[in-house]
Amino acid sequence: MNLYCSATLLKLLTDLFQNIDEIMSVNRKIIFHYPGPFYDVLDTGEKKRPKRMYEAFCELGYDVYSIIGNYSERKIKIKAIEDQLDEFEFIYSENTNLPLRFSGKRHIPIWGNADFKLYKLAYKKKIPHGVFCRDIYWLYKDFIKEVGYLKYLLALPFYLEELKLYNSYCHKVFVPSQRFIDSLIFINKRKCVSLPPAGRISQVQDTLVYNSGDSPLKFIYVGSVNPPFYDLTLLLKEIKQFNKSIKLTIVTREDVWNKFSEYYSPLPSNVEVMHITGIKLEKKIHEAHLSIIYLIETQYRKLAMPIKFFEAIGYQVPVISYGDSAVSDFIKKYDIGWVVNSNDTNIFKYLLQNPEEIENKRKNISRICSEHTWEKRAERVVEVLTC
Repeated sequence: MNLYCSATLLKLLTDLFQNIDEIMSVNRKIIFHYPGPFYDVLDTGEKKRPKRMYEAFCELGYDVYSIIGNYSERKIKIKAIEDQLDEFEFIYSENTNLPLRFSGKRHIPIWGNADFKLYKLAYKKKIPHGVFCRDIYWLYKDFIKEVGYLKYLLALPFYLEELKLYNSYCHKVFVPSQRFIDSLIFINKRKCVSLPPAGRISQVQDTLVYNSGDSPLKFIYVGSVNPPFYDLTLLLKEIKQFNKSIKLTIVTREDVWNKFSEYYSPLPSNVEVMHITGIKLEKKIHEAHLSIIYLIETQYRKLAMPIKFFEAIGYQVPVISYGDSAVSDFIKKYDIGWVVNSNDTNIFKYLLQNPEEIENKRKNISRICSEHTWEKRAERVVEVLTC
């Protein structure tokens, strides 16, 4: 075969594979289902995760049919594709903290629920369907204390009904952590797959590097300050002892801080409180040397994987985690921070005396951060639901 023929054949094959890629990309259709609207201000994990997962599937090149919005909007969207479900590769659902039957505007049970119908139609037509099970807080005594016994008794059947729906009609049930799987009831454990939150990789700036001659060592805490589950009293007491050498920035919602500011009064002089999101928050995280995950240890908190933890990984900020938790498991596994007891002040002394350890942890984060983006989580969903 002469060179001209070889070149012609190579071009034909190249064009063929390009056409196949184009055909496959056109047919890569999925359904993204979330029983509520997307929010413009993503100031909680429940608001942030569904939108980020939706965007991640789009980034992967999928043609995403979204079933989101209020109940009336979702009902119309489900009705519109009932007869075309076979065209979709799979369905991915995110849930909320409320039972699915309460996902209407007035939060009262919806009988003949269209969301339930979607699950059953997908099962009937053998369309792989995976759901992210966000919350089993209602399984624990703290939930009863928070809502009262009567509301607990009224809500419990609906939470259990939803788990049974997942077990009966879903191909896979995604959960935040392995510990979460071990605590689930009414769901076949073989259906469960760990799918923790994620973050976005941010470029590391020189300001992140801490030297012993610098002052102060900067910490950031992002999250609620609502006692008893997010009680920062002991942490602030510890930080106060390092008045000139350590600075802590607390980023929390303004309405929450206004409610509990008196509880933390007087605030140590080396602690500042900010109510920021978006670019302003990103800038503040860039200025921090370390991030703090501080949760009062309860049965449920041990299972949780906060989004803010993986956002710290995206910013390549080492993390201090308090107590026994799924977050602590992750930190130990990849050596990206420190796990300490709630009353341990030695960690602050240690870091001030051994600043090189902060850089060592950051280097460890840089090795793994690309595996913990939202796109990687979406890829994992595709892998699990299409294998």
